[in-house]
Amino acid sequence: MHVREGTFLSRVLTAIVPAMIAVMQRLFSLSLRRKYLNREALLSIKENKQPYILSVWHACVLWAPFFHRKHGIQAMVSPSRDGELIARVVEWSGNFSVRGSSRQGGARALRGLLKLLRQGHPACIVPDGPLGPAFELKPGVLALAQSTGVPIVPFHYEASRQWVARHAWDKHRIPRPFSTVYLSYGDPIYLEKSLSNEDFALAAEKIQKSMMENMYRCQKAAGIEPGRDT
Repeated sequence: MHVREGTFLSRVLTAIVPAMIAVMQRLFSLSLRRKYLNREALLSIKENKQPYILSVWHACVLWAPFFHRKHGIQAMVSPSRDGELIARVVEWSGNFSVRGSSRQGGARALRGLLKLLRQGHPACIVPDGPLGPAFELKPGVLALAQSTGVPIVPFHYEASRQWVARHAWDKHRIPRPFSTVYLSYGDPIYLEKSLSNEDFALAAEKIQKSMMENMYRCQKAAGIEPGRDT
């Protein structure tokens, strides 16, 4: 069912659906078993009270905030209606949203995240959002890391039993109750502030590769053929 943006029904759904998702996540989580892969990559940064940029594929955008509840993460979220739903889910998880995307308001949102990172707040970027192509990095995350010196930390999750939105462009993952969820972190990636165009392109390739390798490691741990649903 298509609901026009700005209508009464649209506003009602925008108010109700995030709360329903938050309740569902908390109920599901009671039966979920979590296993962490390379979690020390993030913990070592947090223990030193340093900011970081969590880089998450859109396939994991709905549950990633829940798995980092009350971390105080500032997440860049699209200003669209769908983005409004995600922003409210982010806030239900005890994190925060900065509105903008590569298609709308992106420069303003990046400036906001830049300021927050310099103040010591962690951030989250979905580098293939808001509309894909899936698993293809856009340069916003590099610009933030380059300007601040803050490390990029890839994150991905897969569950031993999960629903995958195979007809959606992002192949979103939703863990099933009573499954084991594998939460995987890539090693921190630091960028120099001064990069030539060639070095910037090489850095983008490095981050793309790191995120895909982190996803494949996570899939393998969950008993999923690496590269499936990509």
